[in-house]
Amino acid sequence: LHYDTVLGSAERLVVDAALGLQSLGHTVDIYTSHHHPNHCFDETRDGTLRVHHILFAHVRQVDQYSVCSSSLRRHDTRASTGKHVLFYCYFPDKLLAHVVFVEGAVKKRNVGVLKALHRYPVDWLEEVTTRQADTFVANSKLTARITKAHLSSITSTPKAVYPGINIRAYQAPVDWAAPDIVQITSQRPTLISLNLFEMKKNAALAIEAFALLRDKSSIQ
Repeated sequence: LHYDTVLGSAERLVVDAALGLQSLGHTVDIYTSHHHPNHCFDETRDGTLRVHHILFAHVRQVDQYSVCSSSLRRHDTRASTGKHVLFYCYFPDKLLAHVVFVEGAVKKRNVGVLKALHRYPVDWLEEVTTRQADTFVANSKLTARITKAHLSSITSTPKAVYPGINIRAYQAPVDWAAPDIVQITSQRPTLISLNLFEMKKNAALAIEAFALLRDKSSIQ
């Protein structure tokens, strides 16, 4: 289950995980509330992976699918088939909706009364259903720490499972004359930060680290 199948890092992780499971002989189906054939990874469009739409999904703009844990457990038949619900957390929706988060600082957003009333049951639902998963993991130690701090009823710190990398995608010959390669090729120290332009990504940290690197005497 994933809320969207656009061209993003979280979506690439879902696709790679599905391909890996499929290569091991498992039957894999992806369920999503949004899939556009002109803005998705090839494997979700060309039939390599089966993609299904969820009708009347929990408000699509709310990036929060922990609510599915409850439904999956209600129809669970683990006693006979060994089904297991794993929830992979990218960041608590509660924080995305209420605050602007940067490591070390949480700044509350100004929200209207109606949104605050709407978020109260949604935030409660996120916490209750997140802890209903059999296994709860996070995409980084940062996410694990923040999730445990702000979803207080979850007593154990989730393990960090870092997104995998498809090594074969980097084993193809490189065309050094390609415009995209030429644009970033340099003899000078170069830092490439691949992030969304969001405050919680703390892009300033990468800039500060690069500044320290430039100040080292060994770097010309």
